[in-house]
Parts: sequence; C-alpha cells; structure tokens
Amino acid sequence: WKGTLMNGRSRVSVSAFVMDYTDLQVQTPIAIGVFDIRNAAAATIRGVELETTTRIGRGIEAGGHVTWLDATYDRYIAVANSGAVADVAGNRLNNAPEWAGRLWIQWSGDIGRSRRLSIVADATAQSEVFYTPFNDDIQRQGPYGLLGVRVEYGPSDRRWAIGAYARNLTNTDYLTATFGTSPAAFGGRPGPSRQF
Repeated sequence: WKGTLMNGRSRVSVSAFVMDYTDLQVQTPIAIGVFDIRNAAAATIRGVELETTTRIGRGIEAGGHVTWLDATYDRYIAVANSGAVADVAGNRLNNAPEWAGRLWIQWSGDIGRSRRLSIVADATAQSEVFYTPFNDDIQRQGPYGLLGVRVEYGPSDRRWAIGAYARNLTNTDYLTATFGTSPAAFGGRPGPSRQF
C-alpha cells in the first residue's frame, strides 16, 4: 500500500510479505574465507515494512523505515563444525534481525543565487542476529545502532558537488559475520569503524 498524508507533504508505504522456502541453501562459514553450502529442508519468512518521507518545513525533509521479520527454519537438521547434529527447526535464519530500521533528516537550501548546501543526519539500528542456525550465544551480534552525517555543497544545477561524510560516529564495535572451527575456535568479521 502506498499513499500520501498531510495534503501530500508525507508519503507512506507499507509492505507485507511471506516467503516459503523448500530446499533452502545455507552458507555456513567453517574457517577464515572458507564457506560450505548446506541444504536446509524448509524455512518461512514473514515480514512487514513501513516507510515514510515527510516535508517538515522549508528545505527540511525527514523519513525512515522500520522492518519486522519472522524468519525461521521450519525443518532443518544442522551439523556443526564439531560434528554435533541438532534439530534447529524454529530457530531464526542466519543474519536475519527481528527488527531493523533507519531514521534520517535532511536540510537543503540555496546559498546565494547559484550555490546549494545539503546536510543529512541518519541513524540505523537492528536487533540481535545469529550467524549459525544453532542460534548460539557465541556466534551472534547483539542489538546495535549507528549514526552518520553528510554535508554536500555545489551549484544549484547539481552538475557537480563537493561532499564530506562521517559514518559510525560513535565508533560502535559490531560484527557482520562469524566463523567457528573445531574444536572450539571462533572468529568474526568486524563492521567498519568510524570513517570520514
């Protein structure tokens, strides 16, 4: 569903979806840079996403989105790197947060007759994710959020622009993937630290 509110100043869209997988293939990290592709019997993903953009005032816009996911294995007998076997039906899919979202606000305006300045601040966040079908306490990433800002300057016709940005302003530590090797060694791939 897509629509407008507040006399057209606000755009809103809502999506709901269901994906039913059979013979789902799961990428399983087994060492640094080494992955195994394994078959999971079945999985279902249900979700809802809400997205909005609103003109607040002269040159100011804000928006964001929030997503809810119910992503679980329906049938899957998983084998760990150690050789352990477990029925992980009902566990969450790898790297599938239950909640994720982004909020942003932007100001754009003319500087003089022929120059334009734009400033954007944004925040992203997500809930806990697991990196194995076992949903264990070691190979997971807890909830976290990131902040960023961008400034852009150039002519009003936008034929060129000079920009500056900062990402992960709070220098938050987080993992984007993990791996485990037998008997009990674990590693992770860190997300980017503060960048300018």
